[in-house]
Amino acid sequence: MTITDGDPRGRPRAPVPHPAAGDRGVAQVPGPVPTGDGPRHPGGEAAPIVPRSGTGERDPVPHLAIPGIGEEAGAPSPAPGGEGIPWDVLLADGETVARYWSHVLRRAPGACWWWTGGLTDTGHATFRAGSHSRGTSRVVPAHLFGFRLAHGSGSLAGGLVVRHTCDEPPCQNPGHWLAGTRGDNNRDAAARRLLAGHALADVRGAAGRARAVQAAIAAAGPEGLEAAITAALAAGNPGGAHQDALF
Repeated sequence: MTITDGDPRGRPRAPVPHPAAGDRGVAQVPGPVPTGDGPRHPGGEAAPIVPRSGTGERDPVPHLAIPGIGEEAGAPSPAPGGEGIPWDVLLADGETVARYWSHVLRRAPGACWWWTGGLTDTGHATFRAGSHSRGTSRVVPAHLFGFRLAHGSGSLAGGLVVRHTCDEPPCQNPGHWLAGTRGDNNRDAAARRLLAGHALADVRGAAGRARAVQAAIAAAGPEGLEAAITAALAAGNPGGAHQDALF
């Protein structure tokens, strides 16, 4: 008797369709979300005003498309530590640097700078760096790109990773980053993930929390932006309890 494809009755199994590519984030937005007195590019010039989707109203807050649609949709997950990525080439590419900053909502120095582009299923930021025509195009973790942009391409040598002291994976504020080992990162999470009201205890998980903030940014006007972010974060702690870290 012949056993076909593991069926004990010998009948071939019908092919099982593979699931669609994971929800790898949201579409690009045409510029940074405004902060303070208005939207600004990294150099300080005013960002373009874009129409609110579905109306003729001019709105300085870019609106995100449906998650999973955009440059990151269906793209392979980047190497978690950035191994094998030509960082020197990408960091020297002005178009890539501008594309990175176009997805960052820069706020007060001590606040999280939220990512408005693609997300992984762990809530980390990704974007497509490099150029197809030059053969350098690839999806990279945004925080690894941003850390090297701030500290140099060799700043994460020897297998070091980026630790988010805010415990918000999509945050791009360099002041919230520390280099460390994977063990350091795991100990950070273990020490804080059970604290009531903490980011790591969000009932939606890291990716759900990040997407909720992105949706709030997309829906809010400039005056209501901070309140919208605060409400989106609070929704992940329906009980309202809060416990401070001991260290």
